[in-house]
Amino acid sequence: MAPFGTIYPLTVQFDMLSVPHIPFLVKDLSIRGSTGGSRLIFQRMLEFSVFHNIKPMIEKFPLSLNGIEEARVKIQRGEVRYKAVLEQINYVG
Repeated sequence: MAPFGTIYPLTVQFDMLSVPHIPFLVKDLSIRGSTGGSRLIFQRMLEFSVFHNIKPMIEKFPLSLNGIEEARVKIQRGEVRYKAVLEQINYVG
């Protein structure tokens, strides 16, 4: 990602968001939250999705430097089908 870039997570997650902070500091990256609509609109969309058993079609990559690079390369080559998702790796310890 280019310096001073911004990531807009397009997901609903109820856990803590954990990201590797060094790349964000070195490149002055930021994460911004955006709902793209009102709370009521999102509630209706989620209810509709649950009612019709609609699931996203995604390709998962680990939320790590290697995973980000792999996703970036596949996106630039046009090899990602549907949506690329960086998945949080939970560390125990």
